[in-house]
Amino acid sequence: MSISKSQQTRLGFFMVAGVVIACVLVAIPLGASFTNRQKTFFAYFTGESLSGLEQGAQVKFNGVPIGKVDKITYDPRDLARVRVEFKIQQDFPMKKDMFAQTGAMGITGLKYVEIQGGSNSAPCLSRTRRSPQKYRSWRPLPGRLRSLWERLNSCSITSIKLPNPIALNR
Repeated sequence: MSISKSQQTRLGFFMVAGVVIACVLVAIPLGASFTNRQKTFFAYFTGESLSGLEQGAQVKFNGVPIGKVDKITYDPRDLARVRVEFKIQQDFPMKKDMFAQTGAMGITGLKYVEIQGGSNSAPCLSRTRRSPQKYRSWRPLPGRLRSLWERLNSCSITSIKLPNPIALNR
């Protein structure tokens, strides 16, 4: 069985189109990885549970997303510390006087990393993997006790704002 000239031409176009499509499908992810440059930092957390903090969780600065958590591991030299490695945008100026803390996302129990502090006059961290970190000297209240404390505080503030019933009866 022989292939006619028109069939050879169509087969050639099909093969060239397939190679071009394969190259595009390979080039797009590679191009995205080359243009998506991020800086890697890490922070150590002690005295609090990082339950709810997962790989891929957001890293925020004043509520603005600037990166994602890359890896969560323990410190092999000190098992009381948890090491959180995160990647932030290349153009974000990480300053030496900044520190990392965790924050809760609603009532779901999920957490994120919040970068806080920093002044314009402080020098930027070098591109080496130095860590912005803050060690807490107090242990955070357990979840239920903390929510009870917040409710009690809000009740006391609300009761202060209520009008005096004696003054309303006059």
